Amino acid sequence: MSSGQSTIFMQSSTPSGKVSEPPPHKWAYIVGTIIAILTLTLPLLVIAYYSPQNNQTGLETHVKEFERTDN
Repeated sequence: MSSGQSTIFMQSSTPSGKVSEPPPHKWAYIVGTIIAILTLTLPLLVIAYYSPQNNQTGLETHVKEFERTDN
């Protein structure tokens, strides 16, 4: 290090052993769990609701059209 440069260290204003933050509330865990479940299940439910009821019909139509163009 040159004599003109100084090193800056971060100093913590709280003791390193404990944090003065209160523990989270029980309802925070419940709300977080509900949000997580909705995040995982809601997209699947929406996709299932808006997807065609009979997927094979659409596939069979495309296969028949492909067979016609083959001849």
